[in-house]
Amino acid sequence: MSESEIMAKSNVSLEGADSVYSVALSVIVPTHNRQGILAKCLEALERQTLPREEFEIIVVDDGSTDSTLKIVEEHQDRSEGPFVCLNQERGGPAIARNRALRHVRGEFVLIINDDTIATPTLLAKHLEMHRQNTGNGGRICVLGEIQWSPELDITDFMKDVEDLQFALSGLEHEEELDYRYFVTSNISLRREFFNETGGFDESFPYPAFEDIELGYRLQKSGWKILYNRKALAYHHHPLTLEDFIRRCLFAGYSKRLFSLKHPEIGDGKYWRRSRQFRYWFKTYCQLPLLKRPQTLHVLEKMGIRIDRKKWHQTVLKYYFEKGYRSHLGPERIRLQMAKLGRRVQGD
Repeated sequence: MSESEIMAKSNVSLEGADSVYSVALSVIVPTHNRQGILAKCLEALERQTLPREEFEIIVVDDGSTDSTLKIVEEHQDRSEGPFVCLNQERGGPAIARNRALRHVRGEFVLIINDDTIATPTLLAKHLEMHRQNTGNGGRICVLGEIQWSPELDITDFMKDVEDLQFALSGLEHEEELDYRYFVTSNISLRREFFNETGGFDESFPYPAFEDIELGYRLQKSGWKILYNRKALAYHHHPLTLEDFIRRCLFAGYSKRLFSLKHPEIGDGKYWRRSRQFRYWFKTYCQLPLLKRPQTLHVLEKMGIRIDRKKWHQTVLKYYFEKGYRSHLGPERIRLQMAKLGRRVQGD
């Protein structure tokens, strides 16, 4: 993708949305090949303390090849409130969310993932904070709390990357945050912001930085992000090192794309660290074995003691940096994934 193509896709018109509020809240759920967990996600949304007639659910099936569409349609038939099912060819999360936004009828929009399991008060707590914070012209984004699902078996690796996965530890309730916290696993805001910003930038092909990039444009327009610890949702998606390596490749590529779109932010500081890190990694970890996800287990079996968390972070930084340097096109990322012996399938 050329730089001109990158810039050409940065503004999407959302003028087709109904201008009349018919519900208080629209919940947007993009999904792709997650039929099992999606069913849990939708069931949790139907068990809210907020009266069902006060919110709508909009699911966008982003080109799934499993039984996702069938499950969504069956749930739509059983639902006791407004429910919209949309289907499209595979386009990625940015395109899917924009598709949903053209159909919203709520005053506020809550965006979650298909592996986000809402607690019963999630929707009510989002609305409560919006209605209590009417300053700044209502230009408030509410970021809810997200934790590992209690139904998951939390592995040592998942514990090691918890700060990377959620990045919410140490935050105070109602603390004001910067654009880097605009993450679409559990965030809400007034729907008018889409008309101001043009929605998500559809040139981001992967589930990485397309939300942060929008958060940056919102911050420049005067919007604020507030953290709501009481708006709790669970992340029901076990992760392995291989999964996170794939995510880091996507994130590295997308970070470079973000930097191209907003050069005023600059990436020199990161890039200097990145070059130093690459030199260190290649100097001390030349053997291909040391770059593979299985390495830690091999070394532990050999009796070599290693700081597991630091090791995991080192490997993930390495692959983030490889994704960053593959900014000439997504095919470079696919090549890296092929080297890992895994077929690339976006979340």
